[in-house]
Amino acid sequence: MKKIMNTVYSCLKAILTDNSGTVQLDIILTGLLGLLFSLMSPKDEHDKPLFNRKTFRLSFLYMLISGIGVAVGAYIIEPAWMLMYWINPVCIPLSHIIFLFALIYPGSFLLGYLVAPHLDAAGWGWRVLSVLIGYEVIFVIMNLTSRLWKVASFENFAQGNTVPLVSFSPLSFTPLAIELTIGLGVAVSSGIALLLYLRKLSK
Repeated sequence: MKKIMNTVYSCLKAILTDNSGTVQLDIILTGLLGLLFSLMSPKDEHDKPLFNRKTFRLSFLYMLISGIGVAVGAYIIEPAWMLMYWINPVCIPLSHIIFLFALIYPGSFLLGYLVAPHLDAAGWGWRVLSVLIGYEVIFVIMNLTSRLWKVASFENFAQGNTVPLVSFSPLSFTPLAIELTIGLGVAVSSGIALLLYLRKLSK
């Protein structure tokens, strides 16, 4: 057990303390989604066991398909971009990557979902949500031109040899841009549909 706990700790430390780029962005985003979906769910659902809540099952399924699905796809296509070139993906063991996508993303969503009723009862639910959204926006703005818009391997980025995520003259898309456009398009549209459904249930 001690060996397992040490492994888990080393995985968490490696992922969360190495300026790991969009991974940090995504972890905050999944927590934000858990918070949002919980705040939008009917209040009487909070009295039921977690996995007996239809709204939780739908929200969690959405996170698995739309959230983790887009992130895994981006990592497969451009792992260095996914880490925002702050750490060489070659240096991260596969076990850490599996741990990241299989546990940390769902764990962040679950944390946001479970704390939402308590924050809401204290009058802080929507305020915390606003702060998290602000963090996401600031992160994107700060890294848009320097890292988010540049696609390359870790070595090429260090040498300044990058290509834009999307080129406009002539118009061309990198494979990563295509994956993000399709994935985020599906995620946003299905997320809006789910929020409208949760709102309908809350009336």
